[in-house]
Amino acid sequence: MTEQTFKTEVVYDEPIKVIRDIIQTEMALDEEQIVIYNQKYNIPKFEGIFMALGIRGDTIVSVKSWFETETLKEWFEAAIITPIQVDIMSRNGEARIRRLEPLLYLRGIYAQNMCEKNCLKIAKIPTNFDNVEDVESPARLNRYTFTINVNSVFQISKTGQYYDKFVNPPLLADQIPIR
Repeated sequence: MTEQTFKTEVVYDEPIKVIRDIIQTEMALDEEQIVIYNQKYNIPKFEGIFMALGIRGDTIVSVKSWFETETLKEWFEAAIITPIQVDIMSRNGEARIRRLEPLLYLRGIYAQNMCEKNCLKIAKIPTNFDNVEDVESPARLNRYTFTINVNSVFQISKTGQYYDKFVNPPLLADQIPIR
């Protein structure tokens, strides 16, 4: 019996990375000014604007699979709604002044192109927009947050053998019963 070799291919860009790229590009931010949560990031000492993005939890809308006989690939796909939280902060008034820019840029031409390229759809209206500077200590940051929903598709494929190429029949009905 020969061992089967399977190769898995992921066809997917994380929605949070696409949103980060859109905001960073459109607002002309440096790498240190916009980060994704849980990446060992310390609040910078400079006075300018900085942002942190995080995922609040996914909702799975559908899951399906299919097999392509021409390429011998089995495909798996999930449609997902991902709420992404964007925190906008600054030690000076820049966060207060520029707090609406990310929302505007997420509706722009560059954002539309990135969404088409990555099979995403950004909700037109955020789920909330809050002033959260009260959670800071006496050396307050200007801090605002909003959450947007992003619809995306996650796809992976796996190459393998087609049914008639299996070494052993996969069904007991194909074998001679033992009596």
